[in-house]
Amino acid sequence: MEKDMQELRREVQETRNLVVKSDALIKAMQADLRTATEKLRQGDRQRTLSSVTAYFLFAALAVLGAYLSARGELRLKAGELERARAEAVEAREALDEMKAEKAAAAQESTHAVELYERMNGPAGDKRTKALTEVAQLKETHLSAFEQKVLRERAATLSATASAEALEEGRSALFRRDNRAANEALTRYFALAGPKPEEVAYLYQGQARVGLKEFAGAVEPLQLFLRGSPPARLGDQATFLLADALVETGDKARAATVLRTNADRYYTSPMAGAMRLRARKLEQEAREGAAAVTP
Repeated sequence: MEKDMQELRREVQETRNLVVKSDALIKAMQADLRTATEKLRQGDRQRTLSSVTAYFLFAALAVLGAYLSARGELRLKAGELERARAEAVEAREALDEMKAEKAAAAQESTHAVELYERMNGPAGDKRTKALTEVAQLKETHLSAFEQKVLRERAATLSATASAEALEEGRSALFRRDNRAANEALTRYFALAGPKPEEVAYLYQGQARVGLKEFAGAVEPLQLFLRGSPPARLGDQATFLLADALVETGDKARAATVLRTNADRYYTSPMAGAMRLRARKLEQEAREGAAAVTP
């Protein structure tokens, strides 16, 4: 009996030891489970954080890409808009230029018709002025036909009108109408072009001396004497020029003109008179200079 009790106690003790060991093992397993669970939770948190980070990073990259794409598209649109504006400005300028040229062409055509009508009008200042304007007309916008008509008509009328004006001036001088002669000769020079008749200079100088426009008479008389006038007309021009220079206060120059042309026309019966007057003017010039000198 005692032996059975001991055996029973031993079995109970072993059972208790097993229970204790089992309890220790269970506690150890619980600790391991808690540790594994915590690690799993940490892993889940890390994965979640990584996923969130990756999501935000992807979203940021997507937003940045969209921004850059939109900015590039905006720049492209801005460039296209600027080019479109420049093309519009160029088109507007070209249109304005075309309108201006069209208006200028219409204006020049109207003016050409007006000049043609005035050229075909009666002789006088209006026709002379029209011929002068035709010579100075800018034919940029006129058609070839308009230019040809104007030029041919102007050339024909200029030759006729200049001859008429020269004859009118000469006739007026013979009538001693110096004003009419000067006006006609002024009209002649406007029509004659670069090579007028040399005698026209003499006529104009004579008319201006008759009008007592001595300063205006000097140039045409000088131009006449620069040519090759015959002695009779050269004598006349010399005395007229000397008178004009004296009246303008240049006696010394008048004396020089007289002496020069006395030598030039030494066979003329007026050569002696030229020298005599030259000496007289030189003496007057010296006396005038002496009177001015203190």
